[in-house]
Amino acid sequence: MYGYIRSLLGNRKGVVAVWLTVSAPALMISIGAGVQAGQYAVARSELQIASDAAAFAGATALGASGNMQAAANVAANVAELNGISGSGQRVWSSASKTLTDSNVTVTVGPGVTSSANTAVTVTASRSLNGAFAMMLGGTATQTITSSSTADSSPGASGGQPCLLALATTGTGIGMSGSTQVTGTNCTMRSNSNVSMSGSANINVAGIYAGGTINTSGSISITGSQNQNAGTITDPFLGYAPLQAALAGLHAGSGTAYSLSGSNTATINPGTYSSINLSGSTRLTLNPGLYVVNGNISFSGSSQVTGTGVTIISTGTINFSGSNQVNLSAPNSTTTTGGGVAGVLFASTSTSSSSMSGSSSLPITGLIYTPNAALTFSGSSGINGCTELVASRITVSGSSSTEANCAAYGLPQYGSVTGSATARLVR
Repeated sequence: MYGYIRSLLGNRKGVVAVWLTVSAPALMISIGAGVQAGQYAVARSELQIASDAAAFAGATALGASGNMQAAANVAANVAELNGISGSGQRVWSSASKTLTDSNVTVTVGPGVTSSANTAVTVTASRSLNGAFAMMLGGTATQTITSSSTADSSPGASGGQPCLLALATTGTGIGMSGSTQVTGTNCTMRSNSNVSMSGSANINVAGIYAGGTINTSGSISITGSQNQNAGTITDPFLGYAPLQAALAGLHAGSGTAYSLSGSNTATINPGTYSSINLSGSTRLTLNPGLYVVNGNISFSGSSQVTGTGVTIISTGTINFSGSNQVNLSAPNSTTTTGGGVAGVLFASTSTSSSSMSGSSSLPITGLIYTPNAALTFSGSSGINGCTELVASRITVSGSSSTEANCAAYGLPQYGSVTGSATARLVR
């Protein structure tokens, strides 16, 4: 027996076979872990390249437009093009200036290299199979992350418009009579000419015109006047919640709603083919999204109230008589029933909408008619923070407007498109 063991120990082939048998599992795990570590390194490198490209693209877009949400969407688009999976629906928080999209998060914040800049930070993640890591006490799935920040130097300038006329020919913004426009935290912006007459009192951060600014009468203007200032594109084309709501319009569908005499009623969000009020009616709108596939008309001495309301339409929006319209859009934290943050009225119609007579309009939010003119006349007045975006805007009589509604979650943008710069800072 002793001789047998001695002969076995003296057999080198036997020793090697035993050694290989004992060490093979450890060698396989070690080799596998090494291969997996290499895979992780490649994946981290790819992820870093993707987040770098996304942050740079977002910063470039932000500098060109000044629109934080649109820039965040550009960053998320580039991240997805570089292999970072997104979700079916992105979420934008105007409060934290953060867009979340499954494995991509984009945050807009203070500049890193200068307080005059704005930074776009993209954080991306990816999950990898961690089979060999699990053998060593790890988990079956390993998540790797990367983060990149790019500084954007301002390209868009001139401040946020509270009145924006998109038409590029003729008179974009026209004012006459004793018009009062107060918006010290915003500007007036026309892609064409601005014409003012009478005894208008204009107190804004600035007036910007793609053409000329023409005045006559005893006009009082506080704020800079900037002629031949080029044009800007519709800043709300990139506002996804609004565009998604407008996509749900279907002309003619829904039920017509009418209230007349001295009746009082409350209605809920839903789809209507028209909404018409007349006489001395009292109507309350519950919070949410009202889809009106037709015209909206408030006449007589009707009263309309509602908080957290968004109304979109394929038709015109007309107020006349001595209406009292006390409506406010949802803000970024109180959207219910499909309401769109910051948006009160929006129409796809090419026919003009108007607010005339002695209407009292303590309304808050965006009024958006990009394909049609919007007219204020008589003694109508808007007393809430309001932004007006239309093909053309005409204000006459003793009408008044106020703005700025950035706190309600609307995209922010500048009055002048400029050449911006962006660079990765970390």
